[in-house]
Amino acid sequence: MGALATQTQRYYETHLPHLHANLPDPTAYFLELEARAQEMIQLLTDQIAGPDRPDETYQDKLGRLTAAQHAATEKVMREFLLAPLSDPGETTPQPQVR
Repeated sequence: MGALATQTQRYYETHLPHLHANLPDPTAYFLELEARAQEMIQLLTDQIAGPDRPDETYQDKLGRLTAAQHAATEKVMREFLLAPLSDPGETTPQPQVR
């Protein structure tokens, strides 16, 4: 399991133990969430970063892309991975990334 899945699982164990206890296969569940989150992070990173700028230096581009990735990761963590489930019968958080 990667960092996103591990962090999310710890969050569920601590803050949503009733949901964590009802997962039939927690490892598979958190691996699936992580895969979906990584896709969302990549899409959101591209949106936030925007197109390359003609006068942009390598360092400027690196900074822009790094900042975009951090912002995207934070948003996906907050709104998808660590968001409480809206329906108690629901087993997977629904993406709210805009």
